[in-house]
Amino acid sequence: MRGRIKQAGTFLVALVLIVTLTSAPVFAAERKFKDVSSSSWYSGYVDNLTKKKIINGYQDGTFRPDNNVERQHVCAMVVRATGMDYSGKAANFPDVVSDSEMSPYIAVLQEKGVINGYQNGNFGPKDSVKRGQAAIIISRAFNLKSAGKVSGWRDTAGHSAEEQIKILASNGIIKGFADGTFKPNAPVTRAQLSKMLTLAQAVVAVQKAEASYDPDDIAQAQSLVIDLPEQKERDALYARIHRLLSAKLPNIYGQDFTSNTPSPELWALIDRAGVTREMIAADKNDGSMSASIWGYPDNVGSKQYDFIMLDFYTSSQPDHTYWALLNWYMDMGEYKRIKGYDFIEDMYGYAGLQSISSDETTAITSIWQSEADNGDILTPSCIYPTGASDPFDHEGSGTMMIMNYEWKANRWYRFVVRSYADKSNTTTYVASYVMDLETGQVTLISVYDTQLPKSFMYNDGQFLENFSEESYFYHRDMYMKNFYARDVHTQKWHSLSAGSLMIGSLGKHQGSYRFSSGNGILRVESCGIGTSTIKNNNYNAATWRYNLSQPKTPNINEALFPIHINK
Repeated sequence: MRGRIKQAGTFLVALVLIVTLTSAPVFAAERKFKDVSSSSWYSGYVDNLTKKKIINGYQDGTFRPDNNVERQHVCAMVVRATGMDYSGKAANFPDVVSDSEMSPYIAVLQEKGVINGYQNGNFGPKDSVKRGQAAIIISRAFNLKSAGKVSGWRDTAGHSAEEQIKILASNGIIKGFADGTFKPNAPVTRAQLSKMLTLAQAVVAVQKAEASYDPDDIAQAQSLVIDLPEQKERDALYARIHRLLSAKLPNIYGQDFTSNTPSPELWALIDRAGVTREMIAADKNDGSMSASIWGYPDNVGSKQYDFIMLDFYTSSQPDHTYWALLNWYMDMGEYKRIKGYDFIEDMYGYAGLQSISSDETTAITSIWQSEADNGDILTPSCIYPTGASDPFDHEGSGTMMIMNYEWKANRWYRFVVRSYADKSNTTTYVASYVMDLETGQVTLISVYDTQLPKSFMYNDGQFLENFSEESYFYHRDMYMKNFYARDVHTQKWHSLSAGSLMIGSLGKHQGSYRFSSGNGILRVESCGIGTSTIKNNNYNAATWRYNLSQPKTPNINEALFPIHINK
């Protein structure tokens, strides 16, 4: 693999995890403590932290869950749970041996202001930790935020740890006792601390996702939530993730390529009445895209391949017409360079959506490496300016389609491009769907078929390429038999011969082709200095025209099976 690929599909993984959050967790680690019964209330928390190597037992094989936690051990467990780097550090307390096992853990928390010593200068490493003190340490170490107002307990009002206790309580990390008290001055046991740390890890991940809306952060949060031992705890945090996935985003970032922007490299904050009618909700304010577009095999055993899935959020009532493009070449000088892709050979294509509103267009695109042996993983890394000339010009050969859909404002949608073979493996179909993520309704937008058998294993498969290592010329043929798009308003299918669809809008690099249609004719142009390869040996802007004789409606029986979510 020439390009370094970021593993994709995390946002879809996040959606998959939602439906499995109610399942009981399965821990890989074997139970190792002879005094931790599987029926005890704390066994799941102890197992969770043991699996992650956050806690250890004693040499006699016990965990001693009812023992009070020593200050030094709290430091070790908290540092491991937060992932702080403690290497090479030494505590600066007279009663802590600088090269002892616990010294680095104490040192890093002291350095970050999480813990302090006593007024006499000592740390008291073997002293017991009180419940209120544990709340302070965990709140500071994990940088937890309040999840809402809580009433508190009658014995926490005015306590030095009152604020931190409320923060943990609002996130479901701690609970009080049946008598209405919290007992902040009582020592915390090893079992109680195990529960607090397990929940704190999940809560801080959820809070990070709530702040970033990043699909990777959402997936990480759900991977921790799903491991929680108690159903009520999973449900509470799952509800927050569900709100996160379905709620309005506070800010949507995109690249503005309108005439009012001096430089297309400038990133602009797009508000809900902004310069575009639609904006992908996965853009971040650092100018890089998060994983909102990806490709992966889906139920390949039944000859199905969902190689593009794009989740997006409409910030206002969008226009009905949208462009969608599948592309197979990037002009090296036209895209924003990204790490890990230093040569044009590393850039194999992209997919994108673009709204059309008057003369202003905005495109969200993604580059992926589409080699047959690498899983065809999409890497959402590039925003491509579409205002250069024609829609999607300067971008290489691909297939463009017009999507006519009843878009709604403030709603999540999923755009799916599926490739699949028919039962006889003689034809490959490529279908485009829009899925309303609120209602679950799936609408088939367009479908075309090729004469390439079994080519669903190679993405959409409508191109055959033969690149010569010894020549500037390369061979790129397109084999397309039928192409249809559906008007969602009338529910009528329009074929290519009706002139309702344009295929391609290609660049100025060598050997590319421009496809257009009208009056029942498919027009194919070769561009650049490459050798024309479609049944002709002419050079430069040679043109071929093909008469089309399509059926009035497409063969879509195979296209209508449900959209699967990979597990």
